Amino acid sequence: MGGDLAPDAIVAGACRAAREWGCRILLVGDSAKLRPLVKRDGAP
Repeated sequence: MGGDLAPDAIVAGACRAAREWGCRILLVGDSAKLRPLVKRDGAP
C-alpha cells in the first residue's frame, strides 16, 4: 500500500466501501499496521 497518505487513507476507504456497499474487502500488507487502522475505521 503506497501513496502519500498510506496506509491510513486506503484502509479508511476500504472500510467505508465495505460499510456502504456491503462488500468484503481483502487488505494485503503488514497486519500489525493494518489491524489498528481497521479497528479505528470501523470495518463491519
